[in-house]
Amino acid sequence: MLATACATHFLHDGFADILYVFLPVWAREFGLSFAEVGVIRTAYTGGMALFQMPAGLLASAGASGGCWRSAPRSPAPASSPWARPAASPPFW
Repeated sequence: MLATACATHFLHDGFADILYVFLPVWAREFGLSFAEVGVIRTAYTGGMALFQMPAGLLASAGASGGCWRSAPRSPAPASSPWARPAASPPFW
């Protein structure tokens, strides 16, 4: 599971970063101005930002078994940095 998550993260970041390489190529190929290339980059970044909240909510629902069913996990030990204090209120 960890290897899959790492590979997916690597691919996602790779595609996000390679966009900077393609922008000048697309500008030359399609005859785009700097402003038009900026609009493309803004739309991409805006789309990524817009879907952060829905993706986080979907991931939270999956962690609690709501949307995606996963194998049961054992809770983190109390000494773990991932252990959530019982008094901590939920984000929402």
